Amino acid sequence: MARALAVIALLASNTVPALAVANPAVEGKVTVFVGPQTRDRFVDVDAGILDSIKDIQDEFRRSRQFAIARTGEEAQIVLVVLGRRTPGDSGTVGIPAGAVTLLLPIKRRAIDTILRVGSYEKQITSESGDDDRWKAAAKRVVKDVTAWVAANRSSLTGRESPR
Repeated sequence: MARALAVIALLASNTVPALAVANPAVEGKVTVFVGPQTRDRFVDVDAGILDSIKDIQDEFRRSRQFAIARTGEEAQIVLVVLGRRTPGDSGTVGIPAGAVTLLLPIKRRAIDTILRVGSYEKQITSESGDDDRWKAAAKRVVKDVTAWVAANRSSLTGRESPR
């Protein structure tokens, strides 16, 4: 009981939280913040952007190379989700219905983002390919960012903050 009270007292005094939280940089992970664009104090979001932010964060959490930062200031990379769209068809799928086959188009999904590290910015459009789900586009975003990190890992090493 005394030990529990001591831990509560230390947490309340704010002397332990920095020690209690794992530091992704020490673990070799790249920290990334995923969020919407902010312009003139207004946050540019709609339901689709919020869904894509969540999907992208979920994909980053599945990766062993990345850790999600709580804020852009804590992250090595800031990924701004600008929007999502259906840029076109990627073919059709035939669905038999009795003696007739219905042809339904497969819609590609695309998520537009900006990758920021310091003053560096790169606009990225990630498409879902033949998979017509938004989660497939989010998975492609992480794959594209992973490729960028692999090519630029040595440049990221010395950076403290993306801003």
